Amino acid sequence: MKKIAILTLLFLASLSTLFAQSLSAPATVNNNEEFIISGSGESLTTYFTFASWDPTSIETITPDAYKQVFVSLANVNFQSQYNIANQTPSKIKVKAINSFHQDIKVKFKFNTTVYNSSTGQTLFNQPKYITVTIKPTTTPTQPSTFYNAAQSQSFTRNNCPSGEIGSIVIYSVPANKYSSTVSQADANSKATTEINSQGQTYANNNGGCQLNIDQYVTIDGPITFVPGTGLILWYNVVFTGPLANKTITNFSWTLPSTWNQEYSDSKNIGFVPQTGGALAGSITYQFEIDGVNYKKSLFVKGNRPPNPTTPTN
Repeated sequence: MKKIAILTLLFLASLSTLFAQSLSAPATVNNNEEFIISGSGESLTTYFTFASWDPTSIETITPDAYKQVFVSLANVNFQSQYNIANQTPSKIKVKAINSFHQDIKVKFKFNTTVYNSSTGQTLFNQPKYITVTIKPTTTPTQPSTFYNAAQSQSFTRNNCPSGEIGSIVIYSVPANKYSSTVSQADANSKATTEINSQGQTYANNNGGCQLNIDQYVTIDGPITFVPGTGLILWYNVVFTGPLANKTITNFSWTLPSTWNQEYSDSKNIGFVPQTGGALAGSITYQFEIDGVNYKKSLFVKGNRPPNPTTPTN
């Protein structure tokens, strides 16, 4: 009877040794990170010889118990069993998966095989568990991208021949041509740099040239005429240089509304200004030469000469 009791105690002791092993894993891992699960409680006589993950038994702890579909293990590989020579534990290499946007603390089940060399016993499908928190993939914060606003600037062609002046040309940079991760001002600055560096060249290559009428056209006067009943101020246009013998077409004169035009032709105008007081206003002469439109203005200011009391012959 005593021998039976001793054998029973030895058997129970061997069982306790067989069930003493567990699995150990890092507390926290990242999504898509491979990590090692190690055997714990192994010895020279009792150790794991195999382990497989049970995908049907996933228990999520936080944030709640309903996130099983978001977590998993991949690439499960029982790499090595307990090394008796240097006493290093068994190793299982796995890859963590978390497709949720938050950390998930999860409990995974492994079915293991445990061997006891002193008794020759092998226990199959021994459930062992690990608990690990899997962090989701964090998308790096992308810097804000700024795009330039549309910008335009006028340039005057400055390479015309002597005696001519250049036309005005608009150089534009469309919106969103330049970008910056620094600031809106930086994106706009890039557009401004293009305008400053290329605008004048663009105007010189694409602008037109026309005669400088300020150099070749003058409005002379006034000549005062008194044709019997009142005063007429007379102005005439003088063309010089390359315009001296040109044919004038489509001419017109414009006066202030209070001045009465008495006569005009392609080079002369006579008018009666407002009666009394000061004389102030612009005479504008528009004309066309060789299909090009020009405009010349003269500002007239001064005291209006009084009407004569007796007509002058």
